[in-house]
Amino acid sequence: MTASRFLVFLLSLAFSVPAIAQDAQTILHLLDYVGVDYPEAVAGGKVKNEDEYKEMLEFTAQATERLKALPENPARAGLVTDAQALAKLVKAKGDAAAVALHTDITPLARAWDLGADPPPSRP
Repeated sequence: MTASRFLVFLLSLAFSVPAIAQDAQTILHLLDYVGVDYPEAVAGGKVKNEDEYKEMLEFTAQATERLKALPENPARAGLVTDAQALAKLVKAKGDAAAVALHTDITPLARAWDLGADPPPSRP
């Protein structure tokens, strides 16, 4: 998925969902994007595609900051901690399988009642 297609998708969400749900949906899609595209950016601890890697760093930082900005929720603190761990893993050029585990969107979807079905890009 190109960054411009991703941006168009995120903008389309802005007009279809209430604000809190919209913010959570955006985070959900940032995490999904990282989980799906990370193997295109990093393999074996080495950067394969510098532009993709920069996006992974940016999107994990955005997800963390957006999670911190969501209203208090019993799951929020744990989700922020998970997002911070994901950002560190991406920065360290960690294993793609480990990154995929950290991008599981189900807890976020459940915490803000977004439904637990993964986006179509996920199995």
